[in-house]
Amino acid sequence: LELRRWEQLETMGIDWEPRKTAHQERMENDKYIRYLQLHYKKYQTINDIKAKQTVIFEGETLKIGDFLSDMRKIHKGAEIN
Repeated sequence: LELRRWEQLETMGIDWEPRKTAHQERMENDKYIRYLQLHYKKYQTINDIKAKQTVIFEGETLKIGDFLSDMRKIHKGAEIN
């Protein structure tokens, strides 16, 4: 499950490497991605994020569980098409 989650996000073009790329600079504006990066650096996993989990990040409530679920659905839809 862990590997599949990261593969799904990487398939969308998200670069998790510490070096800056043009795409990564664009993604810095996405609070969900920034939260996931910080969460992974701290816990070395995203499997502990529950399906309906919300978090307060940078003064905003993020529906992080829904975000991961949506990314999985988008990825599965892309595989079918």
